[in-house]
Amino acid sequence: MGGALALCIPGYRLIAARQSSRPVCAQNFGIPKPGAVDHGKLLVGGAMFGAGWGLAGLCPGPAVVSIVARPTAGLLVWLGAMIGGMFAHKRFGSRLEALFADSQKNVSQKNKSR
Repeated sequence: MGGALALCIPGYRLIAARQSSRPVCAQNFGIPKPGAVDHGKLLVGGAMFGAGWGLAGLCPGPAVVSIVARPTAGLLVWLGAMIGGMFAHKRFGSRLEALFADSQKNVSQKNKSR
């Protein structure tokens, strides 16, 4: 993680300093504004990612390389679960978004009534 931060922090600073530049494969840089991040979804997603990583014992990037370099039954099961999760999110993600939005409304209404 330290290596990633050592690379990303200067990169973000460089991008922020050169506002006139644009990325090669997109119309603009997707840097969120302060306060625009939904911390609840970020924490839940991070926890799910970490739990999957811990349960499988595999970092997703090297696992994909391992599937090509030395495929095993366990890696293929992991690949199937990862692809299944992607399809499940595509299929049911909007429903989950609605549930999160409803729960956020309920929490904010309870906070206002106090």
